[in-house]
Amino acid sequence: MITDCHIDKNTPIPLYYQLKTILLDQIKSGEYESGDLIPTEAELSAMFDISRTTVRQAIAELVQEGYLYRIPSKGTYVSKPSLTLHISESVYTFLNDVKESGNLATSEILKMEIIPITQDLLDAGAGVAGDRAIYLYRKRYLNGMPLNRAISTLVYKKFTGLMDADLEKQTLRQIMDADPQTKVMRWKRIVEAVPAEAEDVRLLGAKLGAPMQKMTTIRYNRDDEVLDISYAYYRGELSRMEVQVVNDNGQ
Repeated sequence: MITDCHIDKNTPIPLYYQLKTILLDQIKSGEYESGDLIPTEAELSAMFDISRTTVRQAIAELVQEGYLYRIPSKGTYVSKPSLTLHISESVYTFLNDVKESGNLATSEILKMEIIPITQDLLDAGAGVAGDRAIYLYRKRYLNGMPLNRAISTLVYKKFTGLMDADLEKQTLRQIMDADPQTKVMRWKRIVEAVPAEAEDVRLLGAKLGAPMQKMTTIRYNRDDEVLDISYAYYRGELSRMEVQVVNDNGQ
């Protein structure tokens, strides 16, 4: 139990680091399981006779490293295992990955508007100058903790009703697959490592320059027409990529 642990104030090891180690050991040993609420800053401060600033620093680092997550006005909880993102020959979705991992995903729409068609859509052969696109900017959470930010540009003429859709009740993928003309039949995906930018710091709580996974996805319908292009930026410490390769010859 955490009440049986103690902090040694007579060693040169920083107090916050000692508390961080205690909490991490409790998590790894299973004393605190995924989804468990840990003691509050005030409780930990009193328990170990240390300042709340010291407690806050220990918790902040564990949040940053993905072991804990905060829910405003509720408390700090133990995270579930990191999300595995599949890159395979099947048409997989973010929600499939979340469901398989046993985690809880939610999303927040930051911006949605009709804009002139973007250059990347033009370069992909999705339209001509003068066409329009739908710009959709979302922030996704894993167990209440910011996981990624995703920017999607969709070909407007294929999604004319999207601006009136309730994306709180339906996912974008559900809307796409409901219409044979926009049902996703294949996609192309590029994954690359990039440093965290100011936007990742502001929205995701990443450290400036920390490793991020940038996932670029182009989706196509049954006529092999481009439906959309999206750029998703994942916090590196909360996600990993899994690649599946299939031998077409069965040998």
